[in-house]
Amino acid sequence: MSDFLQYINTGYKSICENVYIFDTIATQSLVNTNASEQYKIINCYYKAVNLKKEKKLISDTIYAFNECVEYIENITDNNFKQRFNNILYECYINLALLNTQANDTCKELLKKYYKLANNIFPERSEPYFYYGIYCNKIEHYEDAYDNLIISKNKSHNDIKILHPTSQYTAYGLYTNTELIHCCFKLKRFDETISYITEIINHPDFRNSQQQLLSLIQNINQSKMNERSMYVLD
Repeated sequence: MSDFLQYINTGYKSICENVYIFDTIATQSLVNTNASEQYKIINCYYKAVNLKKEKKLISDTIYAFNECVEYIENITDNNFKQRFNNILYECYINLALLNTQANDTCKELLKKYYKLANNIFPERSEPYFYYGIYCNKIEHYEDAYDNLIISKNKSHNDIKILHPTSQYTAYGLYTNTELIHCCFKLKRFDETISYITEIINHPDFRNSQQQLLSLIQNINQSKMNERSMYVLD
């Protein structure tokens, strides 16, 4: 247990495919009166993470995360219960991600989990970001745009004061690639170009530079085609 606490205290982690730790359980110092209860909840969370890490059935991992959620939700002391907001938040995010992997047609279920996570930490971006990615994947581009633009407008510099290990790639410029995709599909070409311009020379996006340049060419061609159709009409 101590090794696990030390490991996750190093910050935001991708444990394995579709299982992430977005905050640190170790920030919740144990109190003598409820130490055993706290360890039970942490162990329950650790069990869920390990099931996925060991490549067990996704259904087993989902069950384990739900078991952890139920354990926390059944706490009657609200002050004590709030100590586990970080874990509860992570459970909801991971349940959404795991259900995405298990079932491509689970939009309402994902919306439920992301809403629950958002209710815990409304200032954070991960629920909007991951839901936006999912909506892009299933070609619901308006919904993708509505959620991703919220992520873009949240500042990680502000959030990390409250949540030091939050996922910086779910904020600001790092949402641009997903926004570029949905804006292009929605034919919001000028907006697409503006998001490309923001990142095309950024060192973190150097591997996407050629792809972005090609997309600019496609947009310019699409705009020319639209103008030609307008003239013909």
